[in-house]
Amino acid sequence: MGLGASHCVGVWAPTEVSITTMVLAILFMIATVPGNLMVILAVLFDPNKNLRSPFTLLVANLAVTDLIVGALVEPLSINTHYREAQVCVFSVLHGIFAEPGSVNR
Repeated sequence: MGLGASHCVGVWAPTEVSITTMVLAILFMIATVPGNLMVILAVLFDPNKNLRSPFTLLVANLAVTDLIVGALVEPLSINTHYREAQVCVFSVLHGIFAEPGSVNR
């Protein structure tokens, strides 16, 4: 196999793994988005401007990037794991219901 050849063609992850990683991604997204929004809003709307040190601005910048990951990447990851689990369930159901009817007698 040369460069670019796929070793995983036709190989799917087990359904349990897909569902577990989907649930974990949902939990991470639920914790990531509001938590980072609170950090950003605390720095932006600080009435006494006590949170304007270089370290706090670095933390706010990290919160912005983490918010982008939580709001954009995590839903795509959830969608990918959902579709993967759906394909696995569909292939199992197809094997159960469609295969016996196609046997020539």
